[in-house]
Amino acid sequence: MVVSVLTHGAQPKILKTWEPADIQKMKRVGTAFNSQKLIFDESTGDMDLNDRANIDLVTVYGKGRDGQPKVARVPRFLIWRDAFKIYFDSKTNNLNSRAVPSILKVPLDLFDIQYIEKIELSQHHETYPGTMLKVRTNPAASRGEKFFTQNCMACHSFNRPFDPTKLTADSFKDFATKHSKFKGVIVDSKDIRGMTAYSEALASEKSKVESSK
Repeated sequence: MVVSVLTHGAQPKILKTWEPADIQKMKRVGTAFNSQKLIFDESTGDMDLNDRANIDLVTVYGKGRDGQPKVARVPRFLIWRDAFKIYFDSKTNNLNSRAVPSILKVPLDLFDIQYIEKIELSQHHETYPGTMLKVRTNPAASRGEKFFTQNCMACHSFNRPFDPTKLTADSFKDFATKHSKFKGVIVDSKDIRGMTAYSEALASEKSKVESSK
């Protein structure tokens, strides 16, 4: 397994590779791992402190239960809250991942990878340009940006990334219906106000950039 980091728009830098001998060593140690220690402490020790502090997106590559290639994009806070687990399956000799119910606000199957092949550590705004506010003078907008990054981006980054400037008040009217099959996905009025403010601030910044061209 390869662990790499993407910073400053550069190509991923390989920090550590788990060889077969390392996998066997893990097997002897046990089946439970501290994901935070494995992903951040052991694999980022030689990084610049600023880059290390700015990592907020973990991308895991592997295979789903059907054997098909699968990618899971895990916000850093889910790992630091111990909501994302990496474990060794002694029956298959695979390093796998899973999410912890009740902590997540996103569908658990998104993070369920049966065979981890690679992990990339990056900043979400480099992977998804145009989602980060350049000016944070509005506390509500900053709060909305944080909520979107931590709770929405994991799902809405698959296939065609969702444009957060489309987060109008009207878009939340049928939110419960659209997300009914995802248990635990709930937004309250404060969350909606924050994400709407974030959407408006982001759209305003984009408009100013386009008009200056």
